[in-house]
Amino acid sequence: MPRSLNRGRGRGIPKTETAMDKDGNPTLLVHRTVKMRLEVLGQDYIPQARPNIPVARYNDSGRKLSEPRRMTYAEWNVDKPKFWKWVA
Repeated sequence: MPRSLNRGRGRGIPKTETAMDKDGNPTLLVHRTVKMRLEVLGQDYIPQARPNIPVARYNDSGRKLSEPRRMTYAEWNVDKPKFWKWVA
């Protein structure tokens, strides 16, 4: 059986997939089921993806990280995200 390359660590999403378009709209699309899981499961569910967006590139003390980190429940569970779009 093949092993996963990320070995339980969330997939890093490159900057090319998270850049804003020419009109300033986010190009990173997050499926609505992620939002549903956040609402239903509460803090028991945190997506493992590590998107390369400003929120995930800095730690709690404001230090810039070499790789994006996993975002917290509060950072994911927003109604109007600035850096991605909820899609069906």
